[in-house]
Amino acid sequence: MKIRFSFSIFIILMSISFLSVAASEQQGRIVTNIGKPVSEACLLEVEVDNIDGNNVVRPPYSFAIEPGSHTIKTRYAKKLVNRGNCLNSNVSRNINRYRIEPLELEVEAGKSYYIALDATDRDARNWKLVVWKVE
Repeated sequence: MKIRFSFSIFIILMSISFLSVAASEQQGRIVTNIGKPVSEACLLEVEVDNIDGNNVVRPPYSFAIEPGSHTIKTRYAKKLVNRGNCLNSNVSRNINRYRIEPLELEVEAGKSYYIALDATDRDARNWKLVVWKVE
């Protein structure tokens, strides 16, 4: 009896993990974690807080998203790192006042989109939310 019960639990858990993998392959993924800075690129990690005009709370480093057209906005940079040629040290973490344009993105199932704030320009009003890598 105990073996049947354990086997039943095992089958249920395997089914759940299979369904979650299948569901994730039907969605895209937004990744906001840069990791090590891309050579000399002035990219800042961001917190996504608005998708398609709806305020959202998302996990800090990556999250699944339905395929299709999306508008992504951010008001906050996770960290401000002054990398010599990149940042003006007077910039605050709350970047809302710089009116960063939203990112228009066409998401495909099974692909990961790495997004960041391009802070190449020393004037924060010219920064852009960009996709810097697709896998």
